[in-house]
Amino acid sequence: MLRAMVAAVALAAGVPLAVVVGGWAITVSPLVGVGGVAAWAVVERRRRAGEPPGPDDEAAFLHGLAAEMAGGAAPRAALASAAGRGFSSSGLFRR
Repeated sequence: MLRAMVAAVALAAGVPLAVVVGGWAITVSPLVGVGGVAAWAVVERRRRAGEPPGPDDEAAFLHGLAAEMAGGAAPRAALASAAGRGFSSSGLFRR
């Protein structure tokens, strides 16, 4: 019951779901929880170790941003739209 309340408060406070699930797993079964957190850390490290962003990635982002701005979008909306397209093969703007 206490774990559920803590998880609900954490989610309401904006803690990422992966962190809450990891904390829950560690409190329920420490061995499984630590193993899961370790596996998640390895996957994240490998995902981020991709090739670094190149000049083509920056050019594609700026081209998308210019297109959004030319279409009349507000600067904040244009940035969000250009970054959310997922066009980068190197992971520069990966979600």
